[in-house]
Amino acid sequence: MKFFTKILLIYYLLIGNCFSKTLNITSDFKLDVSNDVHFLKIENIDNLSSDLEILEEYGLSLYVVGNKGVIEFFEKFLNGYNLEEEDWIVELVSKVEKKAQKTNSRSSLVSYTKKEIKKTMIKNNLTTWALVLAQERPFQNTELELELSKILEELGIYNKLYNLNKSELKKFQNIINKELKKNSIFSPDEYLTYKFEPLKLSKDKFDDIFISGKANISAILLDELKFSYSAEYYLTLKNEKIFGIFQECIFNCSNFERKFGQMINPIININGDKETKNKNIKTNNSNIVDQLNSLNELYKSGVLTKEEFEKAKKKILN
Repeated sequence: MKFFTKILLIYYLLIGNCFSKTLNITSDFKLDVSNDVHFLKIENIDNLSSDLEILEEYGLSLYVVGNKGVIEFFEKFLNGYNLEEEDWIVELVSKVEKKAQKTNSRSSLVSYTKKEIKKTMIKNNLTTWALVLAQERPFQNTELELELSKILEELGIYNKLYNLNKSELKKFQNIINKELKKNSIFSPDEYLTYKFEPLKLSKDKFDDIFISGKANISAILLDELKFSYSAEYYLTLKNEKIFGIFQECIFNCSNFERKFGQMINPIININGDKETKNKNIKTNNSNIVDQLNSLNELYKSGVLTKEEFEKAKKKILN
């Protein structure tokens, strides 16, 4: 009996290893996924949504991550294929039409349709998918960094994003969540609504900044035909590049949170390049010296009073 138990343990260990792999999105960006998961780079981001065009301006590439069914679905969608002609959709519509002919109860028809949609999506492995962001060029001195620096300065934060201390991070997080509370609902189209929960802005064990959070999604096909499901996201600045993932799960989601945590482990555990960080610190120190010199010149020329000079100096040094 003990021998048989050992054989089973070895078998399960082998199965566990066999059905997992590291997915290399880019040379810097990796995810831990099951063996049936692949990725697709979205070449024309505006085909997905015109709101995403700005990503290309900032040197950010967008990818879809999912199993074969998900990848094929997105490929067809992005290439303008009429998805209503898909066999599984035709079959689903046919079943619903037959049911409609047999019942006069609208609630019964809605209930049946929901069940059939769920069965169909599970059967075709269309239950979980992710959108992934990867920055192609270093973050420092990019247009994106300049835009974020302006926002931080307007909020009274004069440090660079990657050099924010704990109190500045907390302040920035509170400001974002305050705005998020006012504008937490986002609708990309008439069928989908995203409601974002308060996010977390912090630094990991390598002192790299990250943002993480959750969203609740409502999909409405008809007035009574609604689905509610969840999403999680993680965005970080590692080795001078931005990496992010936004994953959704609509059915069979009992282990969604745990699996998401496992998947992003390679991102979390990227050890920041010490040389690059030291260079950033030196650059930041150099910028501080330049700012103080400029401030001193303004004070000497009489543009600033002593009180204004001391106040501005304190802000730069903090």
